[in-house]
Amino acid sequence: MKRNNYLIITLALCISLLFAQEQIPENVVAKVNEVEITVEELTDQNNEMVSQIERFYSKTAGSSRVVRRIGSRNAEDLLERAINKTLILEEAEKANMAQDPDVLAATEAFKNSMMIEMYFQKVLIEEARPSIEEVKEEYEKSNRFYEPERAKIISIKAENAEIAEQKAAELRAIDIENLGEGRYNIEIVRVPKSKENVQGSSASNANRDERKGSKLRGRSQTGYSMLADAEPGDVIGPIEQGNRYIVMLVLEKIPEGKKPFEEVKEELTRSITERNLAGLRRKKEEELRKNATVTIYYENLNKAFAE
Repeated sequence: MKRNNYLIITLALCISLLFAQEQIPENVVAKVNEVEITVEELTDQNNEMVSQIERFYSKTAGSSRVVRRIGSRNAEDLLERAINKTLILEEAEKANMAQDPDVLAATEAFKNSMMIEMYFQKVLIEEARPSIEEVKEEYEKSNRFYEPERAKIISIKAENAEIAEQKAAELRAIDIENLGEGRYNIEIVRVPKSKENVQGSSASNANRDERKGSKLRGRSQTGYSMLADAEPGDVIGPIEQGNRYIVMLVLEKIPEGKKPFEEVKEELTRSITERNLAGLRRKKEEELRKNATVTIYYENLNKAFAE
């Protein structure tokens, strides 16, 4: 009898767990009191964060290539912020902030700004969006996507000369055609022009017929300066730099030139669209001013800016 009771209890628990799993809403990430935080809300927040980063980098570095999806740790951070925001919002609602005059004024101002923004983004966007021919023409004329010569390298730092020699031997033994993934940290660095070198690179010209596995040494030169005359398969170093040594293996030389069109097409289309929208905005403002009756009372203008 007791055994039967245990079986019944176990079965009931299993059914309860299955039932609980079935009750998990499909697109709800969290529930804060009675408020649901959905997958769509978090996606929108993530997209907004990515857009802000893109705008920052496009202004400071001329590039908008960023990671479009965040990792699991950042996803949890984003969710935590959403939960805390929901809790604070509940408190603000309890304090009747929705009817606060300042909130109402700010809401109206935001609504007006958003309506104007959406007017351009939704009504005029098609007129502003360039054709593929326009994008290609801009690409051909622009030097914006030019990149100098670069090198793909493996760089290893060592505490002393003995370890550096061991690392150099390790790099010389690598078959760069069958490197595999994950074992070494691969960098892409700019290759200085030969005239930028600190003191020439005569060592790098030795044994050109035995380039694979050759050793390029330098003391006052930097490793990067020696990249100008290095070729794939060269090991540069060990090079003493301060209180450590550096060894590099050259995997590939990437010639100077423009980035491929397909790689920059999206970024270029976006920048042309934004430029065209700005022009359409000015044109629309001028058109509306011509057809509108505008009366300005300059006597009262300074009152708006009085301290």
